[in-house]
Amino acid sequence: MIELIKPIWLFAIIIQVSIVFAQQETGVSVIPQPYEKALKNPLKGFTTNNISDHPWGTLAHTYFKWNELENNETDGIEKIIKISNQRWGSVAARNKKVIPRVYLHWNADNEKYWPADMQKDDYTSAQFEARVVRLIERLGACWDNDPRVAFVELGIIGKWGEHHSPSPSSAQQKLLGDAFAEAFKNKKVSVRHFWEQFTAHPYGEYWDSWAHYDQMWGHGNSIKKVNDKTGRYKENYIGGEVAYGWGNSDIQAGPSPTASVAIEKHRNFVINSIRWLHCTQLRWIDGYDKNNVQAAVGAEEIQKAFGYRYVLDEVRFSMSDSLKVSLDVTNTGSAPFYYNWPVEVALLDSVTLKPVWKSKMNNVDIRKWLPGDGWTDPQWNYVGGWQEYHPDVNWNPSKTWEWAKPPVKYTIADKFKVEIPNGSYILSLAILDPAGNLPSVKFATGNYLKGGRHPMGVIKIGKNECDTLPAGFKFDDPNTDNTLFYTVDFKIDYEEEPEVKDPEQTPYSGNAWQFPADTVSAWQYDFINNFSGNKYFSLDSAKTIGVYGCNDTTGYNIRNYKDSVLNKNAAQLMWNNTAGTFQINGQWLEYTSEFKLNSPYQLLLKALNNADANFKLTILKANGDTAIFNDFNLKNDFTNKARVNEQTDWFLSKIPLAGLWGTYVVRFDWYDNIGETGIFGGFSFIKSELDFTPPKWTYVSVGTLSPGTDVVVITNENTTVYLVPQGTPADSTSIKQAAVASVKTTANKQAKIATLDLKIGNYVVYAIDTSNNVSDASKAIILQYPVNAELLPNDSEIKITYHFTSQFIDVKSVKELSHINVYNILGKKVGSKKCNGNTSDFQAKGLISGIYLVHVFEKEGSFKVVKVVIQ
Repeated sequence: MIELIKPIWLFAIIIQVSIVFAQQETGVSVIPQPYEKALKNPLKGFTTNNISDHPWGTLAHTYFKWNELENNETDGIEKIIKISNQRWGSVAARNKKVIPRVYLHWNADNEKYWPADMQKDDYTSAQFEARVVRLIERLGACWDNDPRVAFVELGIIGKWGEHHSPSPSSAQQKLLGDAFAEAFKNKKVSVRHFWEQFTAHPYGEYWDSWAHYDQMWGHGNSIKKVNDKTGRYKENYIGGEVAYGWGNSDIQAGPSPTASVAIEKHRNFVINSIRWLHCTQLRWIDGYDKNNVQAAVGAEEIQKAFGYRYVLDEVRFSMSDSLKVSLDVTNTGSAPFYYNWPVEVALLDSVTLKPVWKSKMNNVDIRKWLPGDGWTDPQWNYVGGWQEYHPDVNWNPSKTWEWAKPPVKYTIADKFKVEIPNGSYILSLAILDPAGNLPSVKFATGNYLKGGRHPMGVIKIGKNECDTLPAGFKFDDPNTDNTLFYTVDFKIDYEEEPEVKDPEQTPYSGNAWQFPADTVSAWQYDFINNFSGNKYFSLDSAKTIGVYGCNDTTGYNIRNYKDSVLNKNAAQLMWNNTAGTFQINGQWLEYTSEFKLNSPYQLLLKALNNADANFKLTILKANGDTAIFNDFNLKNDFTNKARVNEQTDWFLSKIPLAGLWGTYVVRFDWYDNIGETGIFGGFSFIKSELDFTPPKWTYVSVGTLSPGTDVVVITNENTTVYLVPQGTPADSTSIKQAAVASVKTTANKQAKIATLDLKIGNYVVYAIDTSNNVSDASKAIILQYPVNAELLPNDSEIKITYHFTSQFIDVKSVKELSHINVYNILGKKVGSKKCNGNTSDFQAKGLISGIYLVHVFEKEGSFKVVKVVIQ
């Protein structure tokens, strides 16, 4: 009899034993005791926002502002290391790992966190491209081998780093996508909309409104299609956060985290969505009330569904000249494990239960232990509009769901030479975290010992015998074991760029030179000769641009010189022999200009006549606020006015610049053709001769229209009218790109826009005249099919009464009410109200006379529609 220490609780052990006699070798087959509870396992499950304790939480999501990691180009990589260590200092000891995301903009205008030496909201300049690639390289150096990091969210662009407001352009997707792929060879990276963005890389997905009733079709089903087509979930994780407090979140996934886990209807919906999309982790839902008994029970059900769950079906072992071990494993979870962590076989001292011998199994890849596939789809109900379909509130009415392809059983086996003293030892299994090679992942079996190992049987070294665990063997509960940890020991391999010091400035001794008709002098750069005879150029008095390493003054752009890499943000400059200084040709150049005319201006540029370049013009007030911003194309937005010489012409902008009076800072940002010969020779502002008055509406047919009904428009001048989705930015470029239909108009004459093939939804129209002036947006034009009251269900348990004298619509039900929606006869919603209890009323005062449809929803999902006549 072997006596073991640390008894906690006793499992009834189900054991099947097969004994084979061959050359004094005995073989044992064990069916381990199942463990029915959830497991607090790494790299899966409920995810906290920042590092905090949670009953199931082994993952924490952490945000980083760009400017706290790097606020100036001079900041070194040690700043990233310091901030990371401050945030994550305690996670290894608590066996937690993190999911970091870097962002530039949180939500409000005063919540933007750009480095101090970069322009806010500048996502397209050469400076941004260089700096963001450098930042990603440094993040990879710091995080790609850091065992504290579980996964990485790409982030950076858009509010909260969620790739909207703004969305990343195709060029930005390539730039950031390639940079993250290069920087993160080891960690899994996820993005916000992997079905339509960053598609060149097999990134994972962070859905920020998981299982939200309004996004199940547009987002959830899009994730499902990618999984079906590419098997993406098999190589990269799917996760994100459940969102509350917007749209129809109260319907599903519930009005709060507590409701999502405690109420069966919501909990089942969440579990189904996890299975359906092979979800590994979610946050926000982690904030349920931990003291609510129903919530605690429901949370455990959801934790079991998250990610992987490895059930040990059978373990076989024998001993002769080698120890032979094989085991059958089934992943009953929803997703794989995404890193190749090793499986350990160990022999434990029979008293101390400490390992005296251990080895890793060869040719085992736990990433290949896949879950089932093809979970039952929700039942889709067509609703039209941008959502197209809503899921059934109970996933499907039959409440039956299962894998189309159930999980398969995986068998692994290995044999080992064991050289330890003769005696009886406990055979154990474990999955190790490579960070210290310590037990971490728990199998779903009751055969568990504190510290992360799973005892399976007895190996008798010297006798070459195997046996089952002795009767009365005491196991520990894996969910009360808080002793697991890992170690943080990794190398950061990154070489900082060499520090370049400014040469001492020599006072400028020449005469100031300026372009014709310009009130601003060209920037003056003074050069000095160093010991090698090369010329170096110091900062001008404005301290705006550093120029280094130009070895001659032949007139070519300094970016063509290898030396210019010493200052990646050096401007495009050309040497002007007459002035004895550099002439500005490039990006991120600032002037101070005085505007003395109380009227609009036009921009006059001297530039190469064969150039098709893009640039941004920003005119800033003295306090730094933007007064005017335009994104120009030299070919499309300018008229060629006059020849200067064989290569250079004057160009006049087609767009007026209005509202300027006094002193402003003028900034040019040439963001393409970087490194080529400069195209910009000079500029001035002249009094505008353009029409700058925006067109006005004479008539627009607004309100609710059935698809196929023409939208009638009349403007006060010749224009092009564009029909766009409501919310489209009010600039000409965005309007033209977003337009779903357009029509040319003649002043004060009727024109029509056809809507026959358009999707239902909310639209507006803009008019743009020949001077590119943009009108105000019209009021909303709602394309919607009329509601057919005869097809809507009726429920006699709901009573709806309209009181003429009080002008209230009263609602009573035997069940608890959710909310009331009121629509006019054309299907336009004219009011709504949330309910509490079994009775409610709706104030109809203010509604015009007519027929209305009152929709009443009960919290369990049923609803009733009644026609009400208001006079």
